[in-house]
Amino acid sequence: MANSPDQLLEKAQAALASGHPDQALSLFRTCLQQGVGTVMVWANVVQLEEQLNRLQAARSALRDALKHVGRHPMLTLVEARLLRREGQPEEADALLKTLNGSSFPPWFQAARDYEWCRNLDRLGRHDEAFAKAESANRITRTLWPPAWPGALNQWLDWLMREPPAAAEDDDEAPPPVFLMGFPRSGTTLLDQMLDSHSRIRVLDEWPLMEKLSQTMPAPWYRQASWKSGKWLARARDDYRQMAVSALGEVWTDCLVDKMPLNVLFLPLIKAVFPRARIVVARRHPLDACLSAFMQEFRAHVSLVPFLDIEETANYWNRLDQLLGNWQEAFPEDVLMVPYEHLVEDPKGTLDSVMLHLGIPAEPQQYEPHVHARAKAKINTPSYHQVIQPIYRDALGRWRHYRKALEPVFPVVRDRAAAHGYAVD
Repeated sequence: MANSPDQLLEKAQAALASGHPDQALSLFRTCLQQGVGTVMVWANVVQLEEQLNRLQAARSALRDALKHVGRHPMLTLVEARLLRREGQPEEADALLKTLNGSSFPPWFQAARDYEWCRNLDRLGRHDEAFAKAESANRITRTLWPPAWPGALNQWLDWLMREPPAAAEDDDEAPPPVFLMGFPRSGTTLLDQMLDSHSRIRVLDEWPLMEKLSQTMPAPWYRQASWKSGKWLARARDDYRQMAVSALGEVWTDCLVDKMPLNVLFLPLIKAVFPRARIVVARRHPLDACLSAFMQEFRAHVSLVPFLDIEETANYWNRLDQLLGNWQEAFPEDVLMVPYEHLVEDPKGTLDSVMLHLGIPAEPQQYEPHVHARAKAKINTPSYHQVIQPIYRDALGRWRHYRKALEPVFPVVRDRAAAHGYAVD
């Protein structure tokens, strides 16, 4: 039986929300073929083509959209994003100025200000960019559940008290590798380097550990059952079934689970997969915090701190301490990979990662942008960056925002210095 227009729209929105942009795009285009040509459908088509790094297709879809529904704020916003991607930030700025004001709904104002922030950063107008990020985050905070900050703090407090430990290992199958780190610290670049290897497949930001935790009454960390052998065996089976579903195939070689904030599930990971290798991307805290603060994330309890720059810095500090505890407890399993090393010496740094995994490196891994361009989708906020050759422009970006970041210097200074990062 054919889907009704309403059913198609529901499926398209569900695919979009669950991180399947290519599937969502196909469904939205089917909506257009069936005569459902609302502004939101057209805007989603244009934006998804852009997110899939098909800029010419996005431009063509935008022309069709303007022809069918005329000029509309949503189309103006996606056109501004497209202009920025096409290297025309001045033109994008002019369009965004036509959307200024508070007459739009809050979700639209937030999306507009996040895009404006990115464009102003591109133009080198850093004070204005930071102000737009503050505005976008302030609006977003009103849209997210007010109970989330307290829930996350309770979770973090428990993580800091729970001593690092691994369960007894009775699993004969090779465990996955877990690639994690503070968001915007280089996990996507590492992801593409690893995924281009013939023996490695990367699960790109599929929340499998979070889904496992949801098989217990929330919050999971307050339940004793996750430490029981019976539950752990079932959890391993459930994880592998979800991985097969996400990959679309059974992968018997090296599987890498890339999810930056799996840091929050470290005790669960080491209980379910005691032999799991963990690769952690680390970046200068001010660069990482600034980038996360200026990023438009989907609503999630673990992302609440990024709505305030001081909370972001405190979050970095606590997660870095947590990761340090686990590296100290399992030095052979946990490898820290500085983003700066990955950019300045990609071959040497990647070789050390491959040695950690026990797999010889392959030549194509040193040009991850070639692999990224060939992929149908990249399920990460960095989708537009990893299709470029490795570049150094983002190193020390925080210095453009020194004045705005000065209040958080004392928060990160000590732990930054321990990693060889100068803050002031």
